[in-house]
Amino acid sequence: MRYLLTWTSPIVFHPGDDQGSMGVYGVEGSKPGAPAVATWLTHQSLGLDREGYGRLLGEAIFSCAKLYCHWATMTPRPKDEHKVPADALIVVPLIRLPSERTGGDVEAQKDYIRKEILGRDNKALFEDKKAWKLLCELGGDLMINAFATNFKIGDEVNQDVGEANYLNQWIFSKLSVSSEKDVVKERPLFLTSSEFGEEPYGRCLETFKLRLGLKTTDEKGNVKPSRGDLRFLVNVTMSPWPTSPDFMSAMVEDFRKVAERGVERCLIRNTRTPDIHGFVVQGLETVYFTHIAMFNMANHRKQLVIAADLPTDVHARYKEECGKNPGQFYTIANTKKEKLEDILAALLKPDTASKIKFRLDKGIPAAENPLPPVEEGFALSNVRVVVDESIAFAALDGDYPAKMPFYLYGSKSEVHVDHVLKTAPNGQISADRVKTDLAAHLTDEQLKNGVVVVLDDVFEASLQPLPTTEQESDKKEHILNLDAPGFSLVKGVDHKASVYGTYEEAKSGEGEPIATGTISIGDTVYADWDDVNMDPAAESEGHQD
Repeated sequence: MRYLLTWTSPIVFHPGDDQGSMGVYGVEGSKPGAPAVATWLTHQSLGLDREGYGRLLGEAIFSCAKLYCHWATMTPRPKDEHKVPADALIVVPLIRLPSERTGGDVEAQKDYIRKEILGRDNKALFEDKKAWKLLCELGGDLMINAFATNFKIGDEVNQDVGEANYLNQWIFSKLSVSSEKDVVKERPLFLTSSEFGEEPYGRCLETFKLRLGLKTTDEKGNVKPSRGDLRFLVNVTMSPWPTSPDFMSAMVEDFRKVAERGVERCLIRNTRTPDIHGFVVQGLETVYFTHIAMFNMANHRKQLVIAADLPTDVHARYKEECGKNPGQFYTIANTKKEKLEDILAALLKPDTASKIKFRLDKGIPAAENPLPPVEEGFALSNVRVVVDESIAFAALDGDYPAKMPFYLYGSKSEVHVDHVLKTAPNGQISADRVKTDLAAHLTDEQLKNGVVVVLDDVFEASLQPLPTTEQESDKKEHILNLDAPGFSLVKGVDHKASVYGTYEEAKSGEGEPIATGTISIGDTVYADWDDVNMDPAAESEGHQD
């Protein structure tokens, strides 16, 4: 019966909430007389007039307007003892200040609100006609404030809607009760959350994004809102009592502390620093290197495949190791921390490529007490790029592809694939020396430059999130189950395949494929779910705990 009384309105129920979370259950019908009697008694006690419900609603709306003032003036703030820089947190209410609507001095109006509205007791505020008149113009006309947060990295405002959504969602998770494990007493205040979709909210959302700093500049210098639906936060004034300036300021300060913890997490995810970058090695004759990507870390938000020559002795050692360990994948990594774009720029220039040194390992070396590398201190030469695609939020598709696409590259003697990462979360699947039987044979030039092959009988949208098995260890690991029904990316299983020149052609489904036939996976596959989707901020917080 209870499931007939449930709803999943986006303002009260959110993806990932427990089935028993507050907001799922609507009407309780076991004692139908009680609500009617309670309603009658409340009306009789309070009174349906200006001095009854009217006064309570007025106080609640007054509290809501003062909270709006806090959201509107929260950032930037003076420098103090907080870990996060003074202007790193950005808070913007949906409803604009009067000065924003009229083109006035916004910062001057914020200062006035801080001093003349938030900095005074309620009696003095009411008696100041100028301040009271402004307060009546602020916020919405209900007891609801909608607002969103963003952040800065140094002097640069984050322009990625996905990362702003991450911050807003994280704040919501810390200021709501969406799981039976959440402790109500640990929540200093309660917020809810919802989402503004690009299509239904149109120009309203575009303006809101620009106010948050979520904008991009094209090659012609035109400023446009960043793409993507936007998550936002909502506070509802459910009580007429929290109008005391001290009480409200303390509550808002609790929000700031939570939000700044969220900003710290965002800085971990989005601060670009020199790092170690791993590449899966593919091929025996012509060697390809597939970057080990990560959706949630700016240092590694790139799907990159390069072809290069190994030194003769390293190449011979690598082939020898592959012969000894069939099915084992190998990786290379830079030995000195560098930014990925700097590594690539250096590798593409013959006079600087030799300065970037690598090591060759069996699998991925352990973070602690790694085994000695197979080879170390060598450089790559004759480097060329086959695939170079951003996997930042703005570059991703909104929906998973109906059928599973792979980049296909190599030569007629050796062909390799790497799963196209255009949606998140996702799995990185890089297969070495796959077997193909294509009706229209691809040319060496097409394979050299790379094409896109779609597995017509692997329905990715239906499979996502991709099937995994949980492996017990120090921390739970999720291993991609390549042998799962409907997946079957294992040796000996042929898949119907269509080949297209580019991913856009494959995605649109328009035009004829340049080749059709079958493809099957070989012995060596690198398959990962955990690392590519890992949240480094969560990992960091876990170590601190």
